[in-house]
Amino acid sequence: MTRRYHACIHEGSHAFAAWYFGFPADFAVVFHTRRSAPVGTVMGLVRGIDIHLPHGPAEITFENEATRERYLWEGITLAEISLIVLVAGVSGESRHTKKSRLGHVLGGGADDYKRAAALADTWLPSRREAFVAAHRRASALIRSTKGWAAILSLAGALLTKGRIESDEIDSLCRAAYGSEPDFFAWVECWPPTLEQLRAGHVPHTAKRA
Repeated sequence: MTRRYHACIHEGSHAFAAWYFGFPADFAVVFHTRRSAPVGTVMGLVRGIDIHLPHGPAEITFENEATRERYLWEGITLAEISLIVLVAGVSGESRHTKKSRLGHVLGGGADDYKRAAALADTWLPSRREAFVAAHRRASALIRSTKGWAAILSLAGALLTKGRIESDEIDSLCRAAYGSEPDFFAWVECWPPTLEQLRAGHVPHTAKRA
């Protein structure tokens, strides 16, 4: 029960962070496995959190400088959002257990951190600075009153059902916040302040150029 609930908190934190930044997950699932892992190991998955652009700037030839600058700006912003979503699972577990993040990285968040490191190396000038910023933002978001309420709701649903779909993720998070961000709205007003994340600020209108 405890191990399973920890996994529910972890996956619920990923799903919540993706929802909060306007990129809701397709589904979240938690299950026991008996293959390629010790018996009783609990695993989880959130599908649909690959928020970042598919190609790094070094892989593309741009028509002009303006196109290049827009792609870089969008790519860096989406990479920073992705990092928050990827470290949110460990941050959520850490708050729940009141233990350091390191133990949870070793216990189940290693794959998240490998993906985050590769993303940071592709898009951001300093992996260390990128991780520091992502952890600060994830912590502010998860430790907010509304954020934690959303995560507990998601974790409870996962514990009961094992799998929750996008509509239920949206519904549970919206109930905690009273509204939801418009798609891409956070990208256009990036970066958020820690105060905005703690207060549960939700941008409603994307200011597209």
